[in-house]
Amino acid sequence: MKKVAISLLFASFLLLASCEMILFSSMDDLAPATPANVRLVDDPLMSGPPKLAWDASEGAAWYVVYAKYDLTDAHVPWSPEGQTTRLEWNMAGGGYYAVVAVNGFGSSALSAPTSDPFTGW
Repeated sequence: MKKVAISLLFASFLLLASCEMILFSSMDDLAPATPANVRLVDDPLMSGPPKLAWDASEGAAWYVVYAKYDLTDAHVPWSPEGQTTRLEWNMAGGGYYAVVAVNGFGSSALSAPTSDPFTGW
């Protein structure tokens, strides 16, 4: 009886250890996808500045908008209000923009920057 109990205990330990490995080895897979189709969209009434828009990323809880002045600079987070749960962003400064999707498991890669810089309105 002791051998059966020890065997069951050992088997339970192995089962729990394998479940933990599966769970924690796939956390990176739970980070959201990279936002796609980052673009400038004109205000339909032409009464305001264009908006930065992007396609939703599966699994994203929020987005962080990044900006850079030219294509040779590094993108930096738009401060202080570069975090949003919306799929668009009111434009105020010049340059190229990119977006990162974020959730509790991590963040996506930086999206491709806008194809054209925002130069004001």
